[in-house]
Amino acid sequence: MPKLILLFLIAADIIINLAIGTNASYQIRLRRNCSFFASAPLSFSPPRGTGRGWGWGCPSAAIMIQTQPETISLVDRTISQAQVRQALPQDRIKEIAEKSTVSISRGGQGLGSGVIIGQRGNTIYVLTAIHVIGRPPGVVNNGQGRLQVEDPYEVITYDGERFLVTNLNYQRIVKKLPNNIDLAVLELKSGRQPAKAKAVAKLAISPLQSGMPVYIFGYLPCATFANGVKVVRSQFSLGNITQQIELSTASASDNNLVGYDVYYNNNTIKGMSGSPLFDAGGRVVAIHAKTENSKEQYNPKACQPLPANPTPDYGNNLGVSSRLLANFKSDLPVGLQAILKIDTDPVIGGNWVTPTPSPRNDERVPNEGVNCGILRGLDDVCPNEQ
Repeated sequence: MPKLILLFLIAADIIINLAIGTNASYQIRLRRNCSFFASAPLSFSPPRGTGRGWGWGCPSAAIMIQTQPETISLVDRTISQAQVRQALPQDRIKEIAEKSTVSISRGGQGLGSGVIIGQRGNTIYVLTAIHVIGRPPGVVNNGQGRLQVEDPYEVITYDGERFLVTNLNYQRIVKKLPNNIDLAVLELKSGRQPAKAKAVAKLAISPLQSGMPVYIFGYLPCATFANGVKVVRSQFSLGNITQQIELSTASASDNNLVGYDVYYNNNTIKGMSGSPLFDAGGRVVAIHAKTENSKEQYNPKACQPLPANPTPDYGNNLGVSSRLLANFKSDLPVGLQAILKIDTDPVIGGNWVTPTPSPRNDERVPNEGVNCGILRGLDDVCPNEQ
């Protein structure tokens, strides 16, 4: 008879599990009280990540189920609590961002930023927008009848290591993505022996939803001087996703680059292209690449930081999502493919809002990172030509 009772209670447990075990809209709180069947030889532990923490040796009478309001967003209710990440403190996100972000300049002029997404030995992989570093330095006429080599691009990491991208090594270093997507990976070789480990950012490809908190970190295209030393300013801006659109409807830039599938309202100015956009888990969800505001009210000579929170004057931005990059993983450098960190888990927590979607704008705006000197394309628009 005890065995029949045991089998009956096991069957009851199975029915309960089928009814509520897969519904992530509820949390299950258990109270174990298995003394009655302490001598029963039958027990079973469910797989990890199922959200269930009891054995089949406990009778149904010992299980107390308590429902609580769900904190996960609607599209993620099929994902168990074990697969969800908690939001990090804002200071921790800023630390991750600052240590993994690099500045990109040319001839002392800031052009944009990038983020380290991999390191293998002395090889460092930086993700940025291709239009930041889209042309190899060339030989041009200086206007006085003499030829001169353009300044190389300079990439500077958080720990101060400098990398030069010249006319000679440009093709080896700069790896463009296919289909004119506004992304590129820089394959940089460290000259340090042994190579110093860099902070590497992880990518996230979980769905982006309107209102989701995001954080952008990048270097401003200006500098200040402290005690005669040039200091490049960085910017850490808070904001939210305002819209994610399908690539088929994503807008293109004036130079026919595409892939802008994420809208967000973080404050930026021109010259911050290539800056990483982080989610509340400290993972890169997009690369900043385009703006739909002129933002001409910013004074680069003063080089003051922008407001940390979104404002109408400096918001309204577009980026290329990490999800899009992941679709072209096979086109990335072989050394990076094996070590690229891609996370699919969603994040709960953070400052969610209900923002108004950014309006679409077809007006031409100055291209960020454009060489406004002698060597430039016919379609390039520079700030002084508006």
